[in-house]
Amino acid sequence: MAKFPNSPAFTGTMTPGRFEAEVHDLVVEGNLPAGMNGAFYRVQPDPQFPPLLGDDISFNGDGQVTMFHFHDGIVDLKHRWVETDKFRLERAAGHALFGAYRNPLFDDPSVKGRYRGTANTNVIGHAGRLYALKEDSPAVLMDPVSLETLGYWDFDGKMTGPHYEKGFEPKARRK
Repeated sequence: MAKFPNSPAFTGTMTPGRFEAEVHDLVVEGNLPAGMNGAFYRVQPDPQFPPLLGDDISFNGDGQVTMFHFHDGIVDLKHRWVETDKFRLERAAGHALFGAYRNPLFDDPSVKGRYRGTANTNVIGHAGRLYALKEDSPAVLMDPVSLETLGYWDFDGKMTGPHYEKGFEPKARRK
């Protein structure tokens, strides 16, 4: 059973939710403006497992993107994890593998050299694509409708730097 620390980073409004959801036709108090159609996205950290070292800051939690879709006078909600390397490796192991926030010295040896990014800092829609971001790893491309994680993205080879020199192949480019 998952047991998170009884610390400010994991209690009260910071209590991990650890769920994905899809809710159609949310209850709305008041009225939506006529003709309001589109989507509002947000991202926040939400760890799927308790911290490897017993406690950490909440900002080390896995990214979760929420989409509020406004259409025809109603609002639908989708809430999905961003499936980063960190997320997928820990999901497969069934527990945390990465150590303290931005400190790879305490990571499990099995994840050495893998992206530690959580994609929990910002979410940006541009040119019909949705990107989940964090400064310490490549952008993660997500489907803007289903919120499926498509993979790390290098902007068609235009993005360069240490993170992009590891030879990763974005899932979105694989055929």
